[in-house]
Amino acid sequence: MRYLILLGIIGIALVVAFVTKRPHNVTPSIQTSQTNSLATAPQDNKVTPPEIVLGNQNAKNTVTMYFAPTCHHCSEYEKTILPEIDKEFIQTGKIKFVMRILPFHSLDFSVGKIALFYGKDKFQEILKLFLQNQDKWLAPVFEEEHHKEKSLKERIAEVSQKLNMDAKMIEASLGITHDDELAFVKLFCLENGWSIKDILSALKPNPEIERSLASSHLIALKKDGEMIDYVPAFYINEELQEDWVKPEGLREDLAGGSEKKNKPNQAKEEKPLDQPSQPSDHTKSEVTEENTHDSQNQTPPPADAKE
Repeated sequence: MRYLILLGIIGIALVVAFVTKRPHNVTPSIQTSQTNSLATAPQDNKVTPPEIVLGNQNAKNTVTMYFAPTCHHCSEYEKTILPEIDKEFIQTGKIKFVMRILPFHSLDFSVGKIALFYGKDKFQEILKLFLQNQDKWLAPVFEEEHHKEKSLKERIAEVSQKLNMDAKMIEASLGITHDDELAFVKLFCLENGWSIKDILSALKPNPEIERSLASSHLIALKKDGEMIDYVPAFYINEELQEDWVKPEGLREDLAGGSEKKNKPNQAKEEKPLDQPSQPSDHTKSEVTEENTHDSQNQTPPPADAKE
């Protein structure tokens, strides 16, 4: 069964290659910890997802965070909570912290491909750049059409002036049109140092990377074997957590606190049985209204999507 699911996800990932278009030469000035590395989940003849591993590789406890570039809650966690976790637990070697992309939207695949384009040395800092600046490349995507067209013209003019490049040349070279979902991503990359050549190259179909990104869905599982359908999602060791991993809760868990953080709270237990359980601080797919994922896209983009 798992093999069939893998084949299905791989098929979907291949389609994403044709849904996405082509990114740029990056040299973002974000500082990264010397303890960071890029790794893959254990190999056993299966496609495995790329992941950022922070901290002590041999730590007794591992925190795994599943996130998506288009998730505004993931952006919030990256900006406000992860720095605290880093200071108290990662830099001190108390935990290994794993960040793994769980893509729900074609934009997640595209940003993942961009982040992987320059290899492991740039993977974390590029993802951090995207997560911390969602207002530049993500928010305009989900505006009403006439507002979106206006925003696109303004962004092209802004980038053109900033880089002293001709606006029409930018549009033509990057293949930007009013209905190009990746228009704002391309402009964001251009503005942050990617070359036009690299932008186009990074967004070309790449079945190996797309399969790798899609494979996260095979290992992001609940206890009953169902796939995780929201982000951010957290595990402490093998236990799926009901809420975000925060310093105060992690302190208790590492000290063997009396209350398990993954127990449902009272509000959860009172929900009707026919409604899916959803952690209070997580984001399920929310594309149109919440500037994150498509509420109907709980898995990678549909196989009938067209460029």
